[in-house]
Parts: sequence; C-alpha cells; structure tokens
Amino acid sequence: MCATPRWMIYGANGYTGRLIAAEARARGMAPILAGRSRAAIEALAAELGAPVDDVRVFDLGDVDRVAAELADVALVLNCAGPFLDTNKPMLKACLQSRTHYLDITGEVAVFERVIKWRESFVEAGIVAIPGVGFDVVPSDCLARRLKERLRSAHRLILGIRLDASASPGTARTYVHALPAGGLVRQGGTIKLVPPAWRTRSIDFGEGPERAMTIAWGDVSTAYHSSGFTEIEAYFQVRPWVLWAFRLSRPIRFVLAPRALRDALGRVAARLYHGPDAAQRERNGARVWGRAEDREGRAVTMLLRCPDGYALTVDASLCAVTAVLAGEVAPGGYTPAIAFGAAFLDRLRGVSVEERAG
Repeated sequence: MCATPRWMIYGANGYTGRLIAAEARARGMAPILAGRSRAAIEALAAELGAPVDDVRVFDLGDVDRVAAELADVALVLNCAGPFLDTNKPMLKACLQSRTHYLDITGEVAVFERVIKWRESFVEAGIVAIPGVGFDVVPSDCLARRLKERLRSAHRLILGIRLDASASPGTARTYVHALPAGGLVRQGGTIKLVPPAWRTRSIDFGEGPERAMTIAWGDVSTAYHSSGFTEIEAYFQVRPWVLWAFRLSRPIRFVLAPRALRDALGRVAARLYHGPDAAQRERNGARVWGRAEDREGRAVTMLLRCPDGYALTVDASLCAVTAVLAGEVAPGGYTPAIAFGAAFLDRLRGVSVEERAG
C-alpha cells in the first residue's frame, strides 16, 4: 500500500493558516505545521494534537535551507504573507526540492510570476497554483464560466462583496499595496490607476450598492484563464471608505518606503483580528460578474458563497487533495486553468445563477 504523501502548511500559525490546519486535521489529513516562530508553531501543534514529527520551524531567508526542509514534502501550501515577499523564495526552493506549490494570495504580481515561470515548473515536474482561497477561486472560476457562456466576450467586470473584517495578514498586505493604487487590464496589458479610479453600482442580490475599482487578482488571472483582454474589478464599499481612498491619492506615495510600510503593516495587523467562529458562520460573500463582447452581447452571473475565510479553508484543502491525487499536470496555473470552472461544484455552500441585465 502506498503511503500518503507528506504535505506542509507554511505560516500555519497565522489567522488563515490556523483555520486551514484545524480543518485539515478534522478531515483526517496530517499536514506538517511550519513557520518561523517555534513558540507559535509548537503551541498550535499541541492545540491540534499534532505529533512532534509534524512540526518544522524555519524562515525563508535561505533558499537552500528551505529546499532542505521541503526535501521530503510532496506539496507546500503557503499561508504566510505578504506573498509578494514569501512567494519568490518559496517557489525557488520548491523548484530545487521538486515540491508542488500552492498559496492563498490575491496579489497580481504573484500570479504574473507563476505564469512567467511555468516552463520551469514543467521541467521540475511540479505544479504551482497561487490563489487557491477566496482570492481568487470564486472569481477566477466564475470568469471561466462566463467565458464558456459567451465565447466572444472580451470584457470582464467583476464585483466583490464581503461581510467579514480583515485578518491580520490581510490588513498587512493592504498596507503594503497602498502606494500601488489600483490595477485594471486594458488592451491585454495591466495598467496602474489611482485608488478608487472608477465607481459603479452593482446589484449583489439586494439592490444596487456602490463599488470602487481595486487591484483584485483577476486582473491577472482572468486574462490567462479565460482570455479577457479588458478587466475591471470592483469592491463594495461604504461612502466614507470611497472618499478616504480618493483623498489618499495625493499622499499615497508617502508610503513608498519599505520600512514605513512594514511599521504601518504591524500596526494594522494588531488592529484587525479577523472574524471569530460565530461571525464566520453568519457571514457570506458574493461575486458578481459580467462578460461583454464587441457586438453588445452580455452575460451576467452572481455567485453566492460562505464567509471568505471559510471558503479559503475549503477551497485550499480541495486543491491540496486534487494536486496530491495527480489531477493536475506539472506547470504554473491559475485555479480555473488547473481545475476548470467546475471546481466551484466541489466547494461547500457555493451557488451560481445567471441574472438579467
């Protein structure tokens, strides 16, 4: 009988990493729990009843050291952000150790890097799929479904609505991204735009709500997975948030120095704790998508799903299971390229409906 492949959660002691680790153990999976803080990782292992052999402590400063830690690991799920920093050394280590790589990022630069390196992953015989959480599984798969429904579509408009507050890691990532502003894709090319560059009303199922453009991961992924050359992503916001982003335009470059963003990121991480179990149970999320072609045809769909963090847990573990089962050939992918739009059907509490207008 073949032994179950060993796999690892790196950043297991973070907010989302802990949720994934706990659910993995509840599903009978036995991931190695890893991170850079021995006290935090060992405390988590004790809490979850994980044996000593399922604990590893290392940082990402030395790629050779990381590769050595991954030498007997079939797959690593990276939950340690900001992923713009952690993704590159971990990917390099995975290429050395021939370890499959997954993460839960929503950062455009990470998706672009993985696509650029895809031939290296093929040569190494490994799979690399960033964004196997709420960023960007539901939106990437919805974009693919819209494209399948309207093959001639070239333009994609997405809207995201979340009930949940940010986790410490997400808050830190937001701070690091502030100087960049927003991102859209025009004529097939990613373009930098100011914060809250455009707004529009989106009906997430309960009437029109105001939303503003953001740098969502699908500015990258929907181009690669579904061939959209014009992409805008919007996030539902309250009026005061919209105006705060607009007022930040003249001063956002003050945050460009890395040391300042690191300091502000630490403050943000202390202010945001993420939803507790009761809040995650109550919360939900919605993704609205519209595909348009040059002849004026359009298709609109609305995806409803559980709390974004709950979906991240479920989607990431489904992705781990699929990759370890050999469902994906070596290469670098978005979730929709790796698993198809039907991946949504594997996830708990996800529904998609086509809507008029």
